Amino acid sequence: VTLDGLSVAGKSTLAQMLLERSADAVVISENRLDPLRPATSRLNKMFKADPNIAYTAALDRLATESSQFASFVKGAQGYVQRLQFDMDLAAQQQATLAYFFAAGRSLVNQLFVSREIQKRDVILDRWRASGVYQAQPAAHGEGYAYSPQEILALNIQMGVCSPDMQVILTCPAEQIPQRKAYRQKEGAGTAGQMSTGREPIIYKAFMETLAWLQANGKPVIHIENDGTPVEQLEEQVRQAIPSYLTLESALRDSMDGR
Repeated sequence: VTLDGLSVAGKSTLAQMLLERSADAVVISENRLDPLRPATSRLNKMFKADPNIAYTAALDRLATESSQFASFVKGAQGYVQRLQFDMDLAAQQQATLAYFFAAGRSLVNQLFVSREIQKRDVILDRWRASGVYQAQPAAHGEGYAYSPQEILALNIQMGVCSPDMQVILTCPAEQIPQRKAYRQKEGAGTAGQMSTGREPIIYKAFMETLAWLQANGKPVIHIENDGTPVEQLEEQVRQAIPSYLTLESALRDSMDGR
């Protein structure tokens, strides 16, 4: 089962609740296990610091600073170069980040998921659907300069496995600032950092991904975790119980169907 969605919507909380109710499972968080995450975070900071920097310049700088990422820099350059003629600068930057996220996810797939899935149930805290964080709307008019469909295709190309059940978790947008203030984790991951100010874009991309999965008969459930933001962790967990029960019911139905 894969939990993806808005930052601070409660993915890690539901993952832990699932783990505690499972007979034999493991939680795999790509944010903690992705060996490329330092490079992805560095690229994100370069793009944030200078929105006008070309993706090629940022990748060159990364290669100079960290030679161990040279092969991934080359791969990202080739990927974005094939797309760049239909993209504005912001879309090129997002595609660069998407490549590093997908490459890191592929490594987590190879090093951890493929091994663990042979032995037990795997609960993934963020997976390939979270690639839509890099979706970039067209500068003018409708549609995308870099679309969720292109990001999904990239993850498939990278060999990132498809889950038995995809969960897309959201929360009311107006609650996000307060939820972040009450967050119990130490800091925010790269995905959380880059989502600030882009929540409407990301929410729309998730809803389009949800519709695509449903239309193609993929096992997916959307949960709106809409409790009242509170500081106390115990109350946060209590408020997540209805969302958890919805998830558990959906998983039970899916298993019965198999």
